[in-house]
Amino acid sequence: MSSARRSSFYWAMRLMPAAQSRAIFAVYGWCRTVDDIADADLPADARLAGLVAARRDLDRVFAGDDSELARAVRRHRLDRAWFEMLLDGCESDVAAPLNKPEMAELELYCRRVAGAPARMAVAIFGCEDEGAVDFAFAGGTALQLTNILRDVDEDAARGRLYLPREALAAEDPKAWLAARAQGLYDLAEASARRSDRRRLWPGLAMLRLYRRLLDRMAVEERPQLGTFEALAIVLLSRFGW
Repeated sequence: MSSARRSSFYWAMRLMPAAQSRAIFAVYGWCRTVDDIADADLPADARLAGLVAARRDLDRVFAGDDSELARAVRRHRLDRAWFEMLLDGCESDVAAPLNKPEMAELELYCRRVAGAPARMAVAIFGCEDEGAVDFAFAGGTALQLTNILRDVDEDAARGRLYLPREALAAEDPKAWLAARAQGLYDLAEASARRSDRRRLWPGLAMLRLYRRLLDRMAVEERPQLGTFEALAIVLLSRFGW
C-alpha cells in the first residue's frame, strides 16, 4: 500500500463517524483481497479460480451473514453489481492482460477496478445523487490512471503495458496520459460541487492526495507524500477546501 493511501485512510478514518469507518474498511478489505488474488504470483488458472470463489462468497454476503461487509451492504444499500464490476475487471486482467489498449478499453478497465469501489464509498458517505455518481467514476478512473503512470515500468516488465495506443502515438506518452488523468480530476472536483461535498470529503481527500502525487511525477519517478503534508490535505478537505 502506498504511503499516500496509508496516510489518507488513517487520517480520514479518524475523522469519520465510526459506523462509516467500519463500512469503508470492510469494503476496502474485500477489494484488497480481490486485487491480491488477481495479482498473486500464481498461474492464471489458479487466480481465475480464486476470483470465481470470491464471486461465490458474495452469495453469502448478500444473503445477510454476520460479517462486517454484510452489515455494510445492508446498512448502506450497496448494490451487488458494484462488487461484480470489480471482479469483472480483475478477471479480464488475468485472462487477457491489457497490452497497449485503446483508451476506451483502458477507461472501462479503470471504471471497473477503481470506479466501482469509489461508487461503493460514496454510497457509504450517504450520497446517491448524479453528481456523486459522476464523482465516483471520474475520480476512481483518475486514481487508477495515476497508479498506472506510477507503476508503468514495473507493469511492463510483467507483460502488462497499460499505456493506451493513443498515448504511445504522442511525443511523450506519460505526459499524454497524465493530461487525461488531470482532466478527470477536474471533472471529479466539478461533480463534487454538484453533490454534497460535506459528505464527500473523504473521497475528495483521497482524490487530492493522488493528484498531488500525479503533479510530482513530472519531476520525481515514484513520489511519496509525507505524513504532515497528507494530513494537511485531509484536514483542508474535511473543513471546506
